[in-house]
Order: sequence, then structure tokens, then C-alpha cells
Amino acid sequence: MRSSFLGLEVSKRSIQMAQKALDITGNNMGNAGVKGFTRQRIDTTSLYLNSFTYWQTPLSKLSLAGQGVYAFGVSQIRNDYIDKRYRDMVCYASEYDTKAKILKEIETSLDNIDNFGLLAAFDQLKSALQQVSLSTPDAKEMCSLVRNEAVNICSMLRSYSAELDRLLENNIVELKTSVDNANSLIDKIVQYNKSIVNEYASTDYARIASGQGVSEYGPLELLDQRNVLLDELAEYGDIQVFQNVDGSVRVTMGGVTIIDGDKNEKIVLKSYEDYNAAVLTFSTGETFRPLSGEIKAYVDMVNGHGPYAVGKYQNSEYGIPYYKDALNAFAEDFAKLMNGVNASHLDNPVTWDRGLIWGDFAYDINGDILLDINGNQVKAAVSAANIRVTDEWMARELMIGETYKPDPDNPDDPELGIWNGVWSVPNLQGSNLLRFVEALETDMNWGRASDFNGTVFNYLQFLSNRMGQGINFVENQYDIVVDTVNTLLDNRDSISAVSDTEEGINMMTYQKWYNASARIMTTLDEALDVVINRMGRVGL
Repeated sequence: MRSSFLGLEVSKRSIQMAQKALDITGNNMGNAGVKGFTRQRIDTTSLYLNSFTYWQTPLSKLSLAGQGVYAFGVSQIRNDYIDKRYRDMVCYASEYDTKAKILKEIETSLDNIDNFGLLAAFDQLKSALQQVSLSTPDAKEMCSLVRNEAVNICSMLRSYSAELDRLLENNIVELKTSVDNANSLIDKIVQYNKSIVNEYASTDYARIASGQGVSEYGPLELLDQRNVLLDELAEYGDIQVFQNVDGSVRVTMGGVTIIDGDKNEKIVLKSYEDYNAAVLTFSTGETFRPLSGEIKAYVDMVNGHGPYAVGKYQNSEYGIPYYKDALNAFAEDFAKLMNGVNASHLDNPVTWDRGLIWGDFAYDINGDILLDINGNQVKAAVSAANIRVTDEWMARELMIGETYKPDPDNPDDPELGIWNGVWSVPNLQGSNLLRFVEALETDMNWGRASDFNGTVFNYLQFLSNRMGQGINFVENQYDIVVDTVNTLLDNRDSISAVSDTEEGINMMTYQKWYNASARIMTTLDEALDVVINRMGRVGL
């Protein structure tokens, strides 16, 4: 015969487990809206009590059967593989999203080149050249139309250059912010590592000492918060997470260990001015080359010079510097085209400056205009930042339509002529302006890197198409990756997130369990009352 109170102990444990199951269910439902919360469960098993001795028989052990339920602890319902896949993919989603944003800002800064921007300005220049050449090229009012269109083009290029400079500066600041945010996350993860290790040390000391690793019954809320931080860190770079035996994690980024228990490395952004590029290292001095993530997106867009890339830090991405380089090369080529055409049709060699387009003057470190050995001002190379119409053309609208011929009738009057043995006088011809139209419609190499061969209109369309294709590519890649990310999130939520329906069913199940256990307790109490109060009382 078993002990009198064994059944009561079984029922007591059953009630306790049912009550704790109800507690965990209520905890799940209460935290359903908490970011990063992972659904919990109480892990139970049938209790087995082994008291076998050499004089016992199998039959004598029968009284020890049915010891009731036992709980190992409270665990999380989480899939480590889905966590890894999510972190592997979310970095690409963040990278493509950031690149798309920056490329759209470039498109906005360049004012939609192919619509109402630079391409439209060159159409107007061509139209003005044709209009003046077919009417009266000697009329100042008509020739000033051509000059005004050239002034507009130069002004537009300077505006584009200033906008790209501003955009570059802003994204360098954004990169610095991303690096700071990543470093902040690294610090927080290290702090959670310390707290989690302390919690495990009090419960899993033997397992840790033997190298088995910690159990699954740990500080669940701390693990949730650390997982949230790891997910956020994955957006900044390609991370890999490894579990340490003491419950802490080791994290690598770009193949370099940045977190290992209570130790960490910080990401360092060097001064852009020192390298003319965004250079990243770790606090150890080791170069950081992110393979994906938000930080990589900013680096690619800040260091991306395309075919103009030089040195070890500039890359071949079509980022902000590429469009700056392309505009600078375009400004230089445009100046060469205009100046070359204006000097190419002279009837005799001349020494007078026929330039229509130039850059600014060159300055020394004190801001003073540089002078060459003859005391003349030194002109800087033409770029999108300094391109302008020459003072000579601004003073004389008719210069673009002029050629020169000797003036034997007035060899001593230099007011309008050029000295070449005899004084020459300007001869206004409409055909001279048509030379500019022909040049604008002639194929040539554009860009210092021979980026494109075609007309000026083809090249501007090419730049616009390249920009549009870049935006379409990263947006399409983002759509593909974000679909995968959302699928992984859905899969993770189906496992780890709280379902009101499922928890409601559990609550009813555990309540029935509790009620049934309480009823057994009542029944056993009645049975015990019979044994204590009514057995052996026959005939009384």
C-alpha cells in the first residue's frame, strides 16, 4: 500500500504546473506587443522516482508509480537558423534601400538632366545658333541670345556641382552617424553579454565549467533584448553570430571579430579630407571593408568614382563623385568644343584670345590670384564648379560670329582689328555659327576616361540613362531581397511571435488541467477521510 499522502503530492504538483502554465500563457499575451519578445513555454515531463534496492521486486515498486508531473523550466520557442538567415539578408535590404535613396538625391540634384535640365539647355543653345545664323548674325540682340544660353549652361553646371558637393558632405555626415550607431549597438550588446553571463553563472556553473555550454533555461528577457540589438546591428553590416559556452556571443563583421564576450572593437571613420575618400578601420587599425549593409552603401556612394577611380580607396561604383567627375570632364570638353570651333575658322593665324568659355583664376593658399612669370593672371582648369563665359565674349556679343580678313584700306587703325603684319578687321558670317551647330551634332569622346563617344545630346542622355538604370537596379534588388526578408520574418513570427488564438486555446486547456487536478485533490481528500475516519469502525 502506498503512503497516504502520495496522491495528494501528485495532485499538488499537477495544480502547480497547471498554474505556472497559466502564468506563462498570461505573460505571453501581456508581452504580445513588445518588440523582440519571444513566445515562452513551460517544459514538463512525467516524474520518475528511482528507489530500487537489491531486496525490491518489480511488484514492490508498483507503489512508487505515478509520481505526477515535473517542470524542467521555462524556455523560448525560437529557431536559430531563421535568425541567421534573417541577419544574412537584412543587411542587403538596408544596403539597397540606402543606395536607392542616395541615387534619387543625385537625380534630384542634377535636375533630371534629360527632361528640363542640361539637355534642354543645349537644345536651346542649338536653336539659338540656328536662329541667329539664318537671320542677321551682325545684330547684337540676336547674338546675345547665343551668349545668354551659354551663360545659362555654365550657371547650371556650377549649380549642379554645388548641389553634388552639398550632397557629398551630407552623406559623409550620414556615414558618420551610421558608424556611431553601429558602435553604440556594439557597446550595448557587450553589456548584455555581461549580464547574461552573470545570470547563467548562478544556474549553469557546472555545465559551463565542463564546456557543455549553457542550458536553454536562462534569462529569456535579456536574450530577447540582445537578439533585438543583433538584428539592428545586422542592418549596418554583414555579421555572423556565434554562441560562447558561457552564454555570451561572438560577433564578426566583415570577417573581423568585433564582439567576443565582454571584449569589442569599434569602427573608426578617418577624416575624409585626409584621403579624399571615406576610409574605415577598426580600433585595432585593421582595415574595415564591409561586404554589405548600410555602412557599405554610404561608402560606395561616397567613394564611387566609376571609371574615374584612382588609388586604393576610391571604388568603381557610380556614386556621387562619379557624377562630379563626369560633370567636370563635361565642362572641360564643352569649353574645348566652343573655344576650338571659335578659333578653327580664322582666315589667318592670330594672337588675340578667341576663348568663349574658361574656368576661374587660380589662387594660392592665401586666396590671392596666382600670376605667371610675366605677371599675367593664371587661369585654373575648367570644371563644373568654375566654368564661365569669358570676359571678352561678355563684352562683345558678336565675337562668336566673327572671322577676320586683312584691311589694306586702314592698316593703322587697331580699334577693331588684329595685328598680323597688317591690321585685320572682323567679318561677320552666319556660316560661322553653323559650325557650332555642326560641332554639337558631331560624335566625340566625352570624359577624361573616354566614358562615352557620341554627340553632346547623346552623352547627356547617356548620363541620365546610367542614373536611371542605377536606380532601377538597386530598387529591383531591394524588392527581391525585402521579399525574402519579409518571408523570413513571417516564418520567425509563426514560430516565435505570440498568437492570441493559440494562447487563448492554451489558456482554456491549462484551465481545464487546473480544474481537473483540483477535482482529483478533492477526490483524494475524500478517500483519505474514509481511511482516517471510517476504516475500522464497523459496528460502532
